[in-house]
Amino acid sequence: MIVSHAQRFIFFHNPKCAGTSFRNALHPYHDDKATFWGPIYSPYFCNYIDHTHLRLWELAALFPKLFDAAGRDYRSVIFVRNPYTRFLSAVAEHFKKFERHVHLEDLSSLEQQAVVTKFVERSLNIREILADWTYIHFSPQIWFIMLGDRVIPRRIVPMDSDGAFMNRAISYLNVSTIPLPHYNRSPLDLGHLLAVPRIVSFIQEFYAVDFEFLLALPELAGLAVLPVSPSVR
Repeated sequence: MIVSHAQRFIFFHNPKCAGTSFRNALHPYHDDKATFWGPIYSPYFCNYIDHTHLRLWELAALFPKLFDAAGRDYRSVIFVRNPYTRFLSAVAEHFKKFERHVHLEDLSSLEQQAVVTKFVERSLNIREILADWTYIHFSPQIWFIMLGDRVIPRRIVPMDSDGAFMNRAISYLNVSTIPLPHYNRSPLDLGHLLAVPRIVSFIQEFYAVDFEFLLALPELAGLAVLPVSPSVR
C-alpha cells in the first residue's frame, strides 16, 4: 500500500495488478510510519503476514485507524485485472520466487501445462493461501475490495493494455503529474495454458466470487472474458 496522510489518499495493492510500478511512482507521497512491504510476523495472527498485499481483514486488525480512514474520507484506489491473465502472472512469479527447483522458462509448452495442472490440483487451495504468505498472489481479488458487504476502495480501476489506467488513477488521487513507468511485463508467456480445460475450469471455479463481482458492474464486466490471445504481463 501507499498511504499519504498529507494528500489524504490510499492506494490498495492488489497482487499482480501493476501495483509495484504504481506504488514506486507514488512513493514520494507515502508518509505513513509503516512501509507496507514484505512479510512480517504478526503475534495477532500467529503467522507471517505479507504487508505488501494486506487483505482487508488483515488491514482492519493490524491497522484499524488506517482502515477507518479508508472508509471515512480518504480517497482510495485499487486496480483490478482479468482473472485469467492475473492467474498466469501469479503462476510465473510464484515459480520464479518459491519453486526455484522448477524452471518453467526452460520447459516445453506441454511440460509447462503438466507442471501447472499438477500445481493447481495438488497445491493450490484457499487454506494454503490463507496460511502461507508465499501464496499471496493467488488471493481472490475480492479480498482486497470487499469486507463483508462493504466495498472499501472508493475507486476501482480496470487494467488495460496500454497503461492508461494508471493515468486515470493519478487523476482521481489528485496528485501532481508524476512519471509513470510501464508496469512490469513478465518475459514468460504462459498464455497457452488457457487452452487447457482443467486450468481454465480451475480459474473459473477458484475465482468464482471475482467473476461474479466483475460481471455485476458494467465498467468491469469486460475483464471477466477469457482472452483470445492471452499473455502474461
